[in-house]
Amino acid sequence: FLPDGRMLIVEKSGRIMIADLSTLQLSEYGQLVDIVSNNERGLLDITLDPDFANNGHIYFYYTPASVQRARIARFTHQENSGGLTSTLDVGSELVLWSDTDAYIACCHYGGGLDFGIDGKLWLTTSDKFATTAPGEGGNQNPFDLPADLTSTSGKVIRVNPDGPIPDGTDGFAANPYIDASGDPDGNIPDSIWAYGLRNPFRSSWDAEYGVFYIGEVGGNQAGASSENLHLASLDQPGVFYGWPFYEGTDDTFVNPNNEALRATLPAPGGDLGDPANGDFYSSPIFSYPREGGASITGGQVYRGDQFPTDWDGVYFYGDFARNEIRYLVLDETGRNV
Repeated sequence: FLPDGRMLIVEKSGRIMIADLSTLQLSEYGQLVDIVSNNERGLLDITLDPDFANNGHIYFYYTPASVQRARIARFTHQENSGGLTSTLDVGSELVLWSDTDAYIACCHYGGGLDFGIDGKLWLTTSDKFATTAPGEGGNQNPFDLPADLTSTSGKVIRVNPDGPIPDGTDGFAANPYIDASGDPDGNIPDSIWAYGLRNPFRSSWDAEYGVFYIGEVGGNQAGASSENLHLASLDQPGVFYGWPFYEGTDDTFVNPNNEALRATLPAPGGDLGDPANGDFYSSPIFSYPREGGASITGGQVYRGDQFPTDWDGVYFYGDFARNEIRYLVLDETGRNV
């Protein structure tokens, strides 16, 4: 939503519509031209600059055709005569971040894009359906990218809104692999905040809880896989979320096919990660079985006055496969269901 209540609607094809909800009318706002839109690629998410009213900046996460690597790009709004005459300046693109990996497989490209309480852009990327876990697309190569810190697939990405990597000089935490102590060999992309995600295609920040909620679609292993709700926060740099080896709040072991890699990773602890005390494994705070079909589409913490006050601070999520919307009641920290 724009600050005045007009709504922008993104389509996977790269078309963006602008809607006036008071008149129930809409028109085309813009069309990205350098875009691959098939299977699970395309225009995948949008977020507005917190200072949009002054700078007109809009950010997209999409899969371009020219370079074959997903990107975060910034564009500029053109108000024109207002209302439905406003358009996107498609020639204003500034590329802020690009994936390290090409379009390996059909599916799983993410991604949830949002501004954090630190004024940074946060993005969740997916594993490109290329892991060795049973039921996955492991015939692709390279394998197990979410657990590979030289890859930006299956990660939480954090960058400044003008592109540079957060380095701690503005009073907020630096990214964990930006200095030699976090990455002594210099092989880890500095944009990575955390790792080990499968298909987290919707994620959002809640400023009051100070939490980035990550809805992660689970694996395809019958009787073992689950839909998961993970958390990221400013006090959890460098945590591992488990994929492609563990799923669910009980950290179910789901993949015996790459023991050499698993042995190098943080071991499950059944709780959220606490890097300050040496705990780098972070379990989801909520999960439910994937059995029979499921696809978590999450979600948002509700902050408003249109619904009953009992719903203030609850987390709403949908399930695409089960055709339902549910909510979770959270404690005062937002970190426990």
